[in-house]
Amino acid sequence: MVGIVRGKGITVGNHVRKGMTVITVSLPLEDAVKKKQDYEFAKMDLEVSTQQLAGARQLLEAKAISEQEYRALEITKLKQEMNVRNLHDGFMNRAVKANFDGTLIEEQCNDGDHVTAGAPLCTVIDTHSLAVEISVPQHLISNVKMGQKVEYSSDVSLGKLAGRVIELPAIADAQSTQQGVMTFTEPQFTVTATISGFKDIPLIGSSVVATFIIALDEKMLFVPEDAVLLRSDRPVVFVSSSGRALAKEVKMGLTNLYCVEILSGLTKADTVVTTGNIDLSDRDRITSMESEESIRAAKYRSRPIFVPR
Repeated sequence: MVGIVRGKGITVGNHVRKGMTVITVSLPLEDAVKKKQDYEFAKMDLEVSTQQLAGARQLLEAKAISEQEYRALEITKLKQEMNVRNLHDGFMNRAVKANFDGTLIEEQCNDGDHVTAGAPLCTVIDTHSLAVEISVPQHLISNVKMGQKVEYSSDVSLGKLAGRVIELPAIADAQSTQQGVMTFTEPQFTVTATISGFKDIPLIGSSVVATFIIALDEKMLFVPEDAVLLRSDRPVVFVSSSGRALAKEVKMGLTNLYCVEILSGLTKADTVVTTGNIDLSDRDRITSMESEESIRAAKYRSRPIFVPR
């Protein structure tokens, strides 16, 4: 399709129905005039062919012409009818219609723009068929099942998003995963899940945080990911006790971008050190920044300030 954008039926964010006109495109004026002339000439040729075919019918009945000669005239008339239709469609405004129900999320043209064949005009998506690719480390992939519920969060307010796992991979991708100050190389599996519940227009390609709902257990214990450190290649968490940091070796369970499940090594009564703990050693003195006075006093200590939160 070559022409000029003459009108847009809807704007970004609007819902469209299958068959609805999204954009109207017309030929440039000079091309439209020429197409119209060709169309008028083709109509006159068709009228002549129609009259000739009517006369040939009488001749055929009188056996003045053969059946083959009559069929040739019929074919000529059919070709001219098709030519008239094509020429008519060629100079008329053309409607670009939606092929399915969806939402217009992007426009690539404006009124008056010249467009060429194959040029993108707009983007319509079916928000009910969107999917998310989720990277899952190898030690957690066994917890992911087909049909499992997934909840999503995003820095952008898109609504209460949720979905279900629809595809599990057979082969892992080698990637590096970083969790706080811990960096390790572990095979990653790409899981595909549906996503729905948008209240605003989704931005294709944007990132979301996925949480796989395995089970709901109020007894589960989580700590911020920054609280987990490696000491002698073992995961530890520092807790505050009588002004000192005590290193407790822990066993980790489920993780996400923010929290780590602690299966053993901690209790809910422990006060976990989450800030300034990178260079911390077992039984180091620590100061909690609970007031301006304690902050000022801590500045004169020989060690850095370690702030539990």
